[in-house]
Amino acid sequence: MRAGEQFQLKWQEVSFERRMISLPKTKTGKARHIPLNAIALQALQERKLTQQDALYVFRDAGRDPQHDYHRWFNEALTEAKVADYSWHCNRHTFASRLVMAGVDLRTVAELMGQSSIQMTMLYAHLAPQHNRAAVDRLVPAKTGNRGSEKGSVAANGEN
Repeated sequence: MRAGEQFQLKWQEVSFERRMISLPKTKTGKARHIPLNAIALQALQERKLTQQDALYVFRDAGRDPQHDYHRWFNEALTEAKVADYSWHCNRHTFASRLVMAGVDLRTVAELMGQSSIQMTMLYAHLAPQHNRAAVDRLVPAKTGNRGSEKGSVAANGEN
């Protein structure tokens, strides 16, 4: 999620039963549904236990959403001696890990809430095996995916 989406998140937008966050309006102006894996679901369930009557999932000492995360986040980065890192880097890490786990770029774009695949293409280099696997599909199974037997696409030079 983008920082603004995360820090404006209301509990009513979190469905523990469906394992889903539903954002009514995002940066692109569209609604977005974000599936929750087991780790995210557990973290939200634990947070909910401490905030029974809260409107916002992430709030400051009062009841308002936590708008100014920069202060505490930057302090944490300084204390941890982490340089050249911003909140947005979390999105890049999420996308990178999805691609490296074999998730297709269209799905990554959808999960990131990107309206254009162009932004997601920045992560394509992290999965070169996908291109190799794609061209291997053109080789008949009986050739063992080596492409060296007579009659295979690769042997005919049509690559």
